[in-house]
Amino acid sequence: MRGERLKQPEMTLGQKLWQIHWLYVLLISVTAGIGFLMLYSAANGSLDPWASRQMVRFGIGFVALIAVSL
Repeated sequence: MRGERLKQPEMTLGQKLWQIHWLYVLLISVTAGIGFLMLYSAANGSLDPWASRQMVRFGIGFVALIAVSL
């Protein structure tokens, strides 16, 4: 009996998603969006060469952020 751990019920994926601080995710996304607009403006209204690559990188990083937080 000594040293035994009580099993706690596993959280479902939906419960884990509710535990994420969505305000921080929103702030990161807004900051990235402003950065995308700055890159778009610097390229004279074109997504190439900088903004499109940065958006792809952000998307990959965003997926990684959510995966790690779960």
